[in-house]
Amino acid sequence: AVTLIQGSPTIANHEVRGKQLDRAEAFIKEFVAKNAQHPLKVKANSQLGNLLQLRASSNVKRANTPAQRSRKTELLAAGRKHYLESHKVFMISKEAIKKQLEGMKGALDPKTQQKEIAVRNELRKDYLQLQLLGALILEETADTLEPGTAEYKKYLNDAAKQFDEIYTKYRSLNAGVYSRVYQGRCYKKLGQLKEALGYLNEILTQPDNPAFREVKTTALVLAMECWLHESQEKYAQAVAQGDEWVEDMRPNETNHPDWLQLRLLLADAHRLYAAKLKGENPRDKQVRRSEIQARRLARDVA
Repeated sequence: AVTLIQGSPTIANHEVRGKQLDRAEAFIKEFVAKNAQHPLKVKANSQLGNLLQLRASSNVKRANTPAQRSRKTELLAAGRKHYLESHKVFMISKEAIKKQLEGMKGALDPKTQQKEIAVRNELRKDYLQLQLLGALILEETADTLEPGTAEYKKYLNDAAKQFDEIYTKYRSLNAGVYSRVYQGRCYKKLGQLKEALGYLNEILTQPDNPAFREVKTTALVLAMECWLHESQEKYAQAVAQGDEWVEDMRPNETNHPDWLQLRLLLADAHRLYAAKLKGENPRDKQVRRSEIQARRLARDVA
């Protein structure tokens, strides 16, 4: 079943991919039904959640293509259904792991209980991953709804609350830091840019740490989008922080989606900044510098 799920994204034909996922889903459900007490039942349920999430994201992706414009509402509804099903499955797995961990409370001797410690560590890792997945799916569910509606706002607020809880518990871990960024992303989608920037800046102002480089890049992309919004117009800040980060770009990061997006946003920031400065003082030397930089960045990512 795992092989079928992992191989499905490589299948271009939607119907063929769907049939492969149908087979995988049937295998998993049969295993769970016949092995209620099996130690791998929780992992099997998690794979079912992954499968349902994959179905959901596939429907949402198709809904946003020109070829499926007439079926957009239908596909988004199907995606929402699968997201909610996957969320239910993940939460069942999370509660099962929580019970296992509660049964392992107490100190373990590293000399004589290495196996038990390894099992507990793996369960803790899975438990954190399921918490993060649960919040992400709520955010993704919101993306299947009309922005601004009460239901849309509810899912994003619920997701933001859960991301906050994860960050509070695991702020020193990558999952915790990502949760703070995703919390900011939720507020950005809600149009609450001041709140969004507060959470994003919390990550951007942390000391440089190689382990958090990717997540800080993601945070900067989101912050740039906020700064450039017409309600903010913080072009100078976008240019300053964008230039500093892009100057440190490594060769292996050149074609990464986040870095491509960052350079496009930075090009836009320089263009807008130059236009603003030109209106205030056409002789400002920064006008020419930003115009040149905007063209260079746009050309680099073209």
